[in-house]
Amino acid sequence: MFTGILSNAHNEQVGLSAQIGNLLTMKYHLTRATELNPHDATAWTLLGIWHYELKEMSWYQIKLANTFLGKVPDASYEEALECFMKAEQSNPKGWNRNVFLIGKAWQHGAC
Repeated sequence: MFTGILSNAHNEQVGLSAQIGNLLTMKYHLTRATELNPHDATAWTLLGIWHYELKEMSWYQIKLANTFLGKVPDASYEEALECFMKAEQSNPKGWNRNVFLIGKAWQHGAC
């Protein structure tokens, strides 16, 4: 999980092309953290944020990134909601932001 967090922090220091390439690395490490400890609410929330923020990219940002920088990974509000719900099941009301993100994912039609 910490490798995913560190790779995100590293993203702030590199260009957009490297950031797009690093998205898959972040997802891999966050997914691996949830596999190693399925009850880690923090890892589930961070993976949900990964899906949510990627889905929040505008269509033109995705188009530009796909054209010039490489393929942007797929994400959905449904996947984000699933991760947020698993975090909530692991640690009910443990992190208020997670409850807020569940509401935001529901608002976007993730049912």
